[in-house]
Amino acid sequence: MIRLAALLFTALLAAPALADQTPPEAPHAADAEARYAPVTRHDFRGEEVDGRTARPDGDVVEGHRHAPFGSLIRVRADFRAELLQSAQDI
Repeated sequence: MIRLAALLFTALLAAPALADQTPPEAPHAADAEARYAPVTRHDFRGEEVDGRTARPDGDVVEGHRHAPFGSLIRVRADFRAELLQSAQDI
């Protein structure tokens, strides 16, 4: 029974692959006429070829500069008024 179920499962997975029976398209005429040289030569005379990686001039500085003023956020010491208000709202 398990073999039959495995066979059916495999057949169901393979069925969509068999559905597309269209032949592949023929290459375009322009592609068939293209001819390429078997060897390509590059002329670097008059140029200085350097194997180093080109990098920008300067350095990347990562860091946080501290502001010349203090924090604008003030931490409250107590929330007594809000606690009393929420108790009255209940």
